[in-house]
Amino acid sequence: MKRWRSLRRNGEFIKWTEPGQVVEGVFLGIEKSDWGEIGRVNAEGGPVAFSLTTALAGPLRKVNTGQSVQIQYVGEKMSKAGRMFKDFNVSVLVEDEDPEQEALGIFPSRDDEGHPVDDPGPEPVEADIPY
Repeated sequence: MKRWRSLRRNGEFIKWTEPGQVVEGVFLGIEKSDWGEIGRVNAEGGPVAFSLTTALAGPLRKVNTGQSVQIQYVGEKMSKAGRMFKDFNVSVLVEDEDPEQEALGIFPSRDDEGHPVDDPGPEPVEADIPY
């Protein structure tokens, strides 16, 4: 018997519709797509993907790839400018952290490319450029 097999990435695409929705698992990172940025988490039931709103992208950029993360959709809220937006609580699993920093939501500082400050990132490559 023949059947169609999808060649798309495996995983479920989450739509944030119900306040209280939670996605929890290992953060796989942020990718660009034809429809904007997509966040990916390896959840207990398998990998999931979701569109990144501005309110969700900011906190997720502070999360390290491979770190355990919990994303909770709070619901729609009104911005100071009078526009509705989807609001989220983003938490990371921390161990042996300073409780004061944890309470304040302080995460490792990152450079412009998203690398933790204590991680210089990839080594620069020297190129022969004629002057």
